[in-house]
Amino acid sequence: MMKRLVLSGVFLLSLLSVTAQHTVSGIVSDKKDNTKLLSEVSVYMPEFNRQDFSKEGGTYILRNVGIGKVTIQFTKVGYRPLVKVIDTKDSATVLNVELEPSAEELQEVSVTADRISSSAALPFATTIVSGSELRKTGVLHPLAALSFNPGIDRITQGNGIQR
Repeated sequence: MMKRLVLSGVFLLSLLSVTAQHTVSGIVSDKKDNTKLLSEVSVYMPEFNRQDFSKEGGTYILRNVGIGKVTIQFTKVGYRPLVKVIDTKDSATVLNVELEPSAEELQEVSVTADRISSSAALPFATTIVSGSELRKTGVLHPLAALSFNPGIDRITQGNGIQR
Protein backbone atom coordinates (compact mmCIF):
# COMPACT_ATOMS: atom_id res chain seq x y z
CA MET A 1 0.00 0.00 0.00
CA MET A 2 2.85 2.40 0.90
CA LYS A 3 4.55 1.62 -2.43
CA ARG A 4 1.39 2.54 -4.33
CA LEU A 5 1.06 5.79 -2.38
CA VAL A 6 4.68 6.78 -3.15
CA LEU A 7 4.20 6.00 -6.85
CA SER A 8 1.00 8.04 -6.90
CA GLY A 9 2.86 10.97 -5.30
CA VAL A 10 5.66 10.76 -7.87
CA PHE A 11 3.12 10.66 -10.71
CA LEU A 12 1.29 13.69 -9.25
CA LEU A 13 4.55 15.66 -8.92
CA SER A 14 5.55 14.84 -12.50
CA LEU A 15 2.09 15.89 -13.68
CA LEU A 16 2.45 19.22 -11.83
CA SER A 17 5.87 19.87 -13.37
CA VAL A 18 4.44 19.33 -16.86
CA THR A 19 1.66 21.83 -16.24
CA ALA A 20 4.13 24.31 -14.71
CA GLN A 21 5.76 25.01 -18.09
CA HIS A 22 5.74 28.66 -19.07
CA THR A 23 5.10 30.56 -22.29
CA VAL A 24 6.48 33.74 -23.81
CA SER A 25 4.35 35.48 -26.41
CA GLY A 26 3.83 38.85 -27.98
CA ILE A 27 3.62 40.95 -31.12
CA VAL A 28 6.46 42.11 -33.39
CA SER A 29 6.03 45.43 -35.20
CA ASP A 30 8.06 47.93 -37.24
CA LYS A 31 9.71 50.64 -35.09
CA LYS A 32 9.16 53.43 -37.64
CA ASP A 33 5.54 52.44 -38.28
CA ASN A 34 4.25 50.49 -35.28
CA THR A 35 0.97 49.78 -37.10
CA LYS A 36 2.98 47.56 -39.48
CA LEU A 37 2.96 44.10 -37.89
CA LEU A 38 5.82 41.86 -39.00
CA SER A 39 5.46 38.23 -40.04
CA GLU A 40 8.27 35.69 -40.56
CA VAL A 41 10.40 37.14 -37.76
CA SER A 42 12.59 34.46 -36.18
CA VAL A 43 12.06 34.44 -32.39
CA TYR A 44 14.69 32.27 -30.68
CA MET A 45 15.42 31.46 -27.04
CA PRO A 46 18.81 29.67 -26.93
CA GLU A 47 18.68 28.66 -23.24
CA PHE A 48 15.67 26.41 -23.83
CA ASN A 49 16.25 25.80 -27.55
CA ARG A 50 12.82 27.19 -28.45
CA GLN A 51 12.02 28.94 -31.74
CA ASP A 52 8.96 30.32 -33.45
CA PHE A 53 8.30 32.54 -36.45
CA SER A 54 5.86 35.40 -36.11
CA LYS A 55 2.63 34.83 -37.97
CA GLU A 56 0.55 37.22 -40.05
CA GLY A 57 -0.43 39.90 -37.56
CA GLY A 58 3.02 39.77 -35.92
CA THR A 59 2.12 37.27 -33.19
CA TYR A 60 4.51 34.65 -31.81
CA ILE A 61 4.48 32.17 -28.93
CA LEU A 62 7.24 30.10 -27.36
CA ARG A 63 5.79 27.21 -25.35
CA ASN A 64 7.30 25.00 -22.67
CA VAL A 65 10.06 27.36 -21.60
CA GLY A 66 11.62 27.03 -18.18
CA ILE A 67 11.87 29.54 -15.37
CA GLY A 68 14.67 32.10 -15.08
CA LYS A 69 16.45 34.94 -16.81
CA VAL A 70 16.84 34.11 -20.49
CA THR A 71 17.89 35.71 -23.76
CA ILE A 72 15.38 36.08 -26.57
CA GLN A 73 16.51 37.02 -30.09
CA PHE A 74 14.40 38.57 -32.85
CA THR A 75 15.78 38.49 -36.42
CA LYS A 76 14.36 39.30 -39.83
CA VAL A 77 16.12 40.13 -43.07
CA GLY A 78 15.82 43.87 -43.67
CA TYR A 79 15.71 44.67 -39.93
CA ARG A 80 18.35 45.06 -37.24
CA PRO A 81 18.52 42.05 -34.90
CA LEU A 82 17.12 42.66 -31.42
CA VAL A 83 18.24 40.79 -28.30
CA LYS A 84 16.38 41.10 -24.99
CA VAL A 85 16.97 39.53 -21.57
CA ILE A 86 13.72 38.63 -19.83
CA ASP A 87 12.62 36.83 -16.68
CA THR A 88 10.16 33.97 -17.22
CA LYS A 89 9.03 33.73 -13.58
CA ASP A 90 5.41 34.34 -14.61
CA SER A 91 3.63 31.43 -16.26
CA ALA A 92 2.70 33.62 -19.25
CA THR A 93 5.18 36.36 -20.14
CA VAL A 94 4.13 38.92 -22.77
CA LEU A 95 6.90 40.71 -24.69
CA ASN A 96 5.94 43.06 -27.51
CA VAL A 97 8.90 44.38 -29.54
CA GLU A 98 9.58 46.84 -32.35
CA LEU A 99 12.29 46.04 -34.90
CA GLU A 100 14.25 48.85 -36.50
CA PRO A 101 14.56 48.66 -40.29
CA SER A 102 18.12 48.38 -41.60
CA ALA A 103 19.44 50.17 -44.66
CA GLU A 104 20.39 46.96 -46.46
CA GLU A 105 18.34 43.92 -47.31
CA LEU A 106 20.17 40.73 -48.13
CA GLN A 107 18.63 38.71 -50.97
CA GLU A 108 21.08 35.79 -50.94
CA VAL A 109 24.64 34.84 -50.08
CA SER A 110 26.91 33.19 -52.64
CA VAL A 111 29.96 31.19 -51.54
CA THR A 112 32.72 30.53 -54.05
CA ALA A 113 35.72 28.29 -53.35
CA ASP A 114 39.15 29.89 -53.54
CA ARG A 115 41.28 26.74 -53.59
CA ILE A 116 43.35 25.83 -56.62
CA SER A 117 41.95 22.71 -58.21
CA SER A 118 43.94 20.05 -60.03
CA SER A 119 42.19 20.79 -63.26
CA ALA A 120 41.82 24.31 -64.64
CA ALA A 121 38.67 23.18 -66.46
CA LEU A 122 36.75 22.58 -63.20
CA PRO A 123 34.54 25.49 -62.11
CA PHE A 124 34.70 26.85 -58.58
CA ALA A 125 32.31 25.23 -56.13
CA THR A 126 29.40 27.52 -55.32
CA THR A 127 26.85 27.42 -52.52
CA ILE A 128 23.81 29.69 -52.56
CA VAL A 129 21.78 30.34 -49.42
CA SER A 130 18.46 32.07 -50.08
CA GLY A 131 16.94 34.72 -47.84
CA SER A 132 14.21 32.30 -46.69
CA GLU A 133 16.85 29.74 -45.67
CA LEU A 134 18.66 32.44 -43.68
CA ARG A 135 15.45 33.29 -41.83
CA LYS A 136 14.95 29.63 -40.92
CA THR A 137 18.38 29.32 -39.24
CA GLY A 138 17.60 32.09 -36.75
CA VAL A 139 21.17 33.39 -36.69
CA LEU A 140 21.93 37.04 -35.95
CA HIS A 141 24.25 37.62 -38.92
CA PRO A 142 23.85 36.18 -42.44
CA LEU A 143 27.48 35.11 -42.59
CA ALA A 144 26.97 32.99 -39.47
CA ALA A 145 24.42 30.90 -41.41
CA LEU A 146 27.19 29.81 -43.76
CA SER A 147 29.04 28.09 -40.91
CA PHE A 148 26.43 25.32 -41.12
CA ASN A 149 27.65 24.37 -44.62
CA PRO A 150 30.31 21.64 -44.78
CA GLY A 151 33.74 22.61 -46.07
CA ILE A 152 33.66 26.28 -45.05
CA ASP A 153 36.58 27.13 -42.81
CA ARG A 154 37.00 30.88 -43.42
CA ILE A 155 34.62 33.60 -44.48
CA THR A 156 35.94 36.86 -45.93
CA GLN A 157 34.16 39.92 -47.18
CA GLY A 158 35.43 41.98 -50.11
CA ASN A 159 37.14 44.42 -47.74
CA GLY A 160 39.33 41.73 -46.19
CA ILE A 161 37.27 41.26 -43.01
CA GLN A 162 37.31 37.65 -41.86
CA ARG A 163 34.78 35.93 -39.60
